[in-house]
Amino acid sequence: MNSLRAARAAVLAVLLGALGGCALPGTLLPPQTSRVSPATGSPGPSASPAPAVPSTPPAPTNASALLADLVPYPAHAQHWATSEENPVGVMSPTQFVSFYYSRPSEALPLQKRRGIVRAVRHGWTASDGTEADVYLVAYTSATGAESMDLGWEGNAQDETSSGRTTVPVLAVKGLLELVPKLDRNGFTSVMGIARVGNIVVLIDYWDPASPNKAGATKLLEQQVARLEH
Repeated sequence: MNSLRAARAAVLAVLLGALGGCALPGTLLPPQTSRVSPATGSPGPSASPAPAVPSTPPAPTNASALLADLVPYPAHAQHWATSEENPVGVMSPTQFVSFYYSRPSEALPLQKRRGIVRAVRHGWTASDGTEADVYLVAYTSATGAESMDLGWEGNAQDETSSGRTTVPVLAVKGLLELVPKLDRNGFTSVMGIARVGNIVVLIDYWDPASPNKAGATKLLEQQVARLEH
């Protein structure tokens, strides 16, 4: 079973990374420095300084804290065991990039510039036949996580091959990418992303029937809620 899951992840990497020379979401797009042009000029003598915006301290990035923050397994789900070809648990930056991206040699320098610390992952096969996995990717700052989020979303929205579409998850300011084409194991897929401070949430949700938007949305929202509380 691990080999099938690793093969399915590899197929997704090729689908997202190979077509037209594009990389997986978040791989090659440079960080966005600004969405709005800065205002010109300077305040007059009577202008008051803007009130300070309280900053949220970064969430803990140590391995034990991240593992504890992963959403629990569903009831009666078969937990995935780790293997060299399908790693779960704690992942170093190199392990995460090598497994998640179709062009890891190009993705790793960008992720290091973003300040990636580590990732954790777990996955399962549910009693209804669907499969899912969740990554928490920790960065040293919220800026690095935002760069990852923007890059992933930008690439996903630009990619429309094989009938793929994107759907926002407004409750958590996330995004889903629906892939209706069956993979070689006979599954459709939904990939998703959201961000909580300096932590990026990535999900994959596989269903043999059709892209399971409802299941993926619920999973993404549950994982974000666990990080926020």
